[in-house]
Amino acid sequence: MEKHLEQATESPVHDDFAELVTGLLERAHLDFERDRHAASRFLPGATLFEGERTRQKSHEPTRQRGGLSGWQVKKIRAFIDERLNAPIRISELRDLAQLSTGHFYRAFKQAFNQTPHRYLMVRRVERARKMMLDTSESLADISLACGFTDQAHLSKLFKNEFCQSPAAWRRTLHEPL
Repeated sequence: MEKHLEQATESPVHDDFAELVTGLLERAHLDFERDRHAASRFLPGATLFEGERTRQKSHEPTRQRGGLSGWQVKKIRAFIDERLNAPIRISELRDLAQLSTGHFYRAFKQAFNQTPHRYLMVRRVERARKMMLDTSESLADISLACGFTDQAHLSKLFKNEFCQSPAAWRRTLHEPL
């Protein structure tokens, strides 16, 4: 069954996250009666992909007057994703976009529909959530690997976003149904 999950997530046929999530949920539903524990493995993958699809949809920059151009968005995203584990200064992002501070804040918010700090925190929480699915590292180690100052910082933001602590969320992934 894990083989099917790997094929579904790596197949180029499933470029659309909605199709992938639908496929994972359908497969979990079909296998649920035969093997509840194995079927439950599809659900975390589906929630992760649904979260990613939602993030991509909400973070799709729209070029409007005064917003960021395509190259600026790509550079900023790449920079943030490469350095999530380290402190990122707004001045570094501003310099990448080659804009003044005031213009950068306005353009970023217009392009991403949120402030640079909020975008950075959301990306860090998303990376932590993925690490909780993919690794057995401690939450403290995951917190540091995602650029949080400590586990409490991750826990606070995670709970605000998902209405439960990271530890509780992680436990639900490993509990038999």
